[in-house]
Amino acid sequence: MPILNFEGHTYSGDASDTVLDILLEAGETVHYSCKKGNCRICLLHCKQGKIPDGAQSGLRYTLKEKGYFLSCQCPLIQDLKVGIPEEPSLIRSAIVEEKSYLSEDVCRFILRCEQDIGFLPGQFINLRCCNGVMRSYAIANVPNTQNLLELHIQRFDGGELSSWIFDKCHEGSRIEFHGPYGGCYYIPEKQDQNLLLIGNDIGLAPLISIAKAALEMGHQGKIALYHGATRYRDLYLHDALCKMEKDFPSFFYFPCLTIMDLLDRARQGAADEVAFRDFRDLENWRIFVTGDPDMVARSKIRAFASGAKMEDIYEEPFNLKDLRRVPRVKTV
Repeated sequence: MPILNFEGHTYSGDASDTVLDILLEAGETVHYSCKKGNCRICLLHCKQGKIPDGAQSGLRYTLKEKGYFLSCQCPLIQDLKVGIPEEPSLIRSAIVEEKSYLSEDVCRFILRCEQDIGFLPGQFINLRCCNGVMRSYAIANVPNTQNLLELHIQRFDGGELSSWIFDKCHEGSRIEFHGPYGGCYYIPEKQDQNLLLIGNDIGLAPLISIAKAALEMGHQGKIALYHGATRYRDLYLHDALCKMEKDFPSFFYFPCLTIMDLLDRARQGAADEVAFRDFRDLENWRIFVTGDPDMVARSKIRAFASGAKMEDIYEEPFNLKDLRRVPRVKTV
């Protein structure tokens, strides 16, 4: 069986095991979140051995050349010697410029980066708190010269990083992050192409960045944004989006609620269900879908079935962390 060497410890495995699963089952401290190859939190450094091509999918060329790979996408096909990334350029630092509340359980978190950070509208970063825990959060603002990043952070019961941000992190605090990452972003091409943006809960954050950037760059096509939530109180940017709709004739906002309350203009149902009822012919549309993984998966299928080209469908599922761990015995 192939042998995995990690920081001086060795474990056995086979092609049915990923490097991440082997290390987690052994009780090693390795940070991860989605286990789908999206978040980049499980990034490790290969010191010896050949990395399968799929384990580097979506990484920048410079990271690939230095031997970095996604441990959740790396089956143990042959012997590997790996370690925790030590590249200083992977870590960036920022100061918490503003911490405010958009709703009872959604925080606006604005960071001022200590160096220039280039990002595309719709991308995300991985925040790291003082005990090393990392989570992915989408950037909600447009690129700017002030090196500011706006994040929308939802508090989850038992969420390690979100609880730390809500309860312990204050304005003026220093915080570290990786990124930016992600392939669900807007670039100013095909300016007459209509844009359909679908997201639920804080899946709204990258869509706001995309919509504002498109409008700033003079996008000529229509921009239709569907935001889904359970109740009215969960539509945490409702007033701002209504104002945006008044200010920009080409921008259309559709709030969607699964439980109807207090909001006359809301549409009943999940955001994707309402959107695909409204738009049955999506030929020459560009589609952006973010949030719940099941919603993202079915929206991709429905968009393609409605005439959208696969290269015009952009997705960013927000996968939550799987906390299961089963010990694996170390080999001698």
